[in-house]
Amino acid sequence: MELFPGRKVELKGDDGRNIEAQYRFSLCKGPYEIFDVLNDNTFKWFKAQYIAPLKLQSAEAIDNKTIKIVLDKDPGMELFAGRSIQLQGEDGSTVQAQYRFYSRKGSVGIFDVTNNTLKTGVKYYVVPMNNWATADYIPLIVK
Repeated sequence: MELFPGRKVELKGDDGRNIEAQYRFSLCKGPYEIFDVLNDNTFKWFKAQYIAPLKLQSAEAIDNKTIKIVLDKDPGMELFAGRSIQLQGEDGSTVQAQYRFYSRKGSVGIFDVTNNTLKTGVKYYVVPMNNWATADYIPLIVK
């Protein structure tokens, strides 16, 4: 479920390129010009800034299909949205999990396993997919 279904903006880069963006998006370094068709049809300028990746602090299996991920600090907004992790088992298995929308409470977000189940007793290491976060050998064991 999207917070702003159908909402989009048109961006024009200083190289003349037009980009249409929907509710969730990230941009290369700007500046960009926004034409706001929802409010007052005026042009506004903004400059995209670098946002450092989040840092994972810990992971805990709630059950064999659900994981609690804790960041080192509260990001203050829904930065987990659309994010995935891979769990690499010491037995050679891999499992993927995706953030459960609207589950964030402060620095904690819930991730649901999407392609398998976690094996009891296997030690997994959490690896954020697509570099949205860093994780230094974050272990997870299903009990």
